[in-house]
Amino acid sequence: MENIQKRGPYKNPKTVYCAVDKDGNIQTMRGSSTERTYYKTMGFLQIYVDQYDRIDNEQLWIKKFRLVEEI
Repeated sequence: MENIQKRGPYKNPKTVYCAVDKDGNIQTMRGSSTERTYYKTMGFLQIYVDQYDRIDNEQLWIKKFRLVEEI
């Protein structure tokens, strides 16, 4: 992951947030102009999950994942 952002470096590059369904499958969320699976923070992901839950009957949850480098 890149550490270059407008608001300064990302504090924990090994942590990401994902939306998961009831079976634990990671879901791709569609925003206003992009489709993403992994988010660095929960802010926009929470908005997209709330919108999805209002439209569809299926409930999604936000899970925190830690990236592990493969040796």
